[in-house]
Amino acid sequence: MELLPPFWGDIMLPVQAKPVILNIQFLVIEDLSPFNAIMERTWLHGMKSIPSIYHQMVSYLIEDGQINLYGSQLAAHQCYQVACESGFASDNEPPTEPTEKSNHFTYVSSLLELEEFQALERVLHQNKDVFAWTHSDMPRIHPSIASYRLNVMPSSRPVH
Repeated sequence: MELLPPFWGDIMLPVQAKPVILNIQFLVIEDLSPFNAIMERTWLHGMKSIPSIYHQMVSYLIEDGQINLYGSQLAAHQCYQVACESGFASDNEPPTEPTEKSNHFTYVSSLLELEEFQALERVLHQNKDVFAWTHSDMPRIHPSIASYRLNVMPSSRPVH
């Protein structure tokens, strides 16, 4: 199996779930993922669907009743296994060096016992290079992934 060169991009594709067809913008990335696709809230809201991660399914209503779309854990596992075994060209890139930024902080619960607090503080300090404080700390993450936009149905009116 020949590997694709590293790429980022997006594409607008029609997604049909039985009688409903919606044009959905997909962000395409080259990276390992246990998912075949991640359908974000835009699609879920457009379909007026109810997702269930536990049941690996999405339900939505149509004129004649209800439709359930089921995921396949076996198929997802097989796709992930193939991707892991084949590897990626980007795996050879050196990791980004962390920069020392002393002005960043995080909150921990004030209800922790002193020993728990100190243990957590040690773990956080030892792993400070793992944290990303800004998008520039994550150069391989596309800005559209790190951004959030409020999903409001165009036909709905604001509540006062």
